[in-house]
Amino acid sequence: MAGLSKKINHDQADDLGNTPLHYACRTAQIELIEALLAGKASKVANNSHLYPIHMAIESLSMPAVQLLKSTNSVIKMTYGFGTLCSIRSIVLLEWASSML
Repeated sequence: MAGLSKKINHDQADDLGNTPLHYACRTAQIELIEALLAGKASKVANNSHLYPIHMAIESLSMPAVQLLKSTNSVIKMTYGFGTLCSIRSIVLLEWASSML
């Protein structure tokens, strides 16, 4: 995949707070994830406090998880009040962490 244009806002979020990196991770598009990271896309949380790596975990894509992990992506899960994370996300996060 060719490099991404500098005119594109790699961090443009939708109404849910998801960026292109969130969607690339959710759909396990490794080449797109690589291109976004090379374009310095931010690894920020969405409105549900989920980071792109959570999307990669939910997609069950270990290559995407490993790619994000290799770039020092944040792995953060808050179990406290106000966090909209599912039990499935927590279990998958623990599974992915054990695989790395």
